[in-house]
Amino acid sequence: MDKEQLKPHLDRFGPYLRVERGLSARSRDLYLRILQRTLLALGTATPTRDEIYQYLSGIYEETYSRSHLRNIQISLEHYMGFLGAPLEFKRPKKKAGIVGDVLSEAEVAILIAAAGDIREKAMISLLACSGLRNQELCDLRVKDVDLSQNLVRVLDGKGGSVGFCNVPSECVAILAQYIQRHHRAPDDYLFATLRDGHQYSTTALRRLIKKLAAKAKLGKHIYPHLLRHTLASNLLKRGATIFAVQQQLRHRHLSTTMIYLHSGHGGDYRREIAYFQPAYL
Repeated sequence: MDKEQLKPHLDRFGPYLRVERGLSARSRDLYLRILQRTLLALGTATPTRDEIYQYLSGIYEETYSRSHLRNIQISLEHYMGFLGAPLEFKRPKKKAGIVGDVLSEAEVAILIAAAGDIREKAMISLLACSGLRNQELCDLRVKDVDLSQNLVRVLDGKGGSVGFCNVPSECVAILAQYIQRHHRAPDDYLFATLRDGHQYSTTALRRLIKKLAAKAKLGKHIYPHLLRHTLASNLLKRGATIFAVQQQLRHRHLSTTMIYLHSGHGGDYRREIAYFQPAYL
């Protein structure tokens, strides 16, 4: 079986994920990609239970991450349900999250200062000050940024969630300057490629962060999601409550936000004190 033979099956499975499972476009794309590789490895579009068990048994012997294994299992569960032969796996539990070394406020400021132009500065400033995930930043349209209210609207966050996050006035000023200079219309993607105006990609974002980190000479492995971890850590250090940080990061469960306390970042979350944004800019 090749990709062309598999395509009709995946074309029918995609709408099922949207309508029956209610998954976001990003989740659908992820599971479709994983399922395609899995079915190609199995050599059939209608695998049996035994074939799947044999395949997963071999996968477990490889050095894949727990997250990748879970995604394979979830994609197969959805697909077998679609075929009318439901399966449910006991997935490997995720390890308790421990956030490693984050950046100081000074290091974030140095990283932002390394930006070569207003476009790069707007991207890095927004990523650092909002706590947006990589794909969320790339999915933003100009109309999702409310400059008057210092808010960013996230329409298709993790798990298809919708939410808002705050941005400080200094970051809003940079975004306003960027939008004006680059003539972005309300329905345009906030950040687009310079050559053809296509949506900016997470791959390009990772390359940009890597370039600026090298230029800033911080001597650390810096990647886009580290700025989300850094924001949470620095907010707690500045006195924000754990509940305020949960709201800013748009975590569905408080236990996810608690990782930053377990990792040694932040102070006493029981204090009812004001919410602050880090002074990066």
